[in-house]
Amino acid sequence: MAWDRNTHSQQFLAQAERAELYLDEVKVKVKSNPSYRVIHDQTLAEFYVYNHLHGRTCLQTRETFVRYLEELSAHPPNSAEAFDEARFVRHYSNTIRGLIEHHASERTSS
Repeated sequence: MAWDRNTHSQQFLAQAERAELYLDEVKVKVKSNPSYRVIHDQTLAEFYVYNHLHGRTCLQTRETFVRYLEELSAHPPNSAEAFDEARFVRHYSNTIRGLIEHHASERTSS
């Protein structure tokens, strides 16, 4: 599949918006069921990743994008909103790793 910067940017924006909406839902549920804290931190990590990626110049080429993801994974952000910082960072890293694997494999299969 040919790389299209705008398509990928829009996909990341849509994923960030979905995560943000789900976070609003989960925040209400956490109050009555603490087990939703795990889902909250996972969704928050996804939001951070996808929100950060849309509109970036790193989307110019697949190779640039994969390199950027590798750099990004080395410096996970802190989140005051996370219930468990370690869980948030772990899921943030896993989300990026999944993107790297997906897009690196697309590169080799193209």
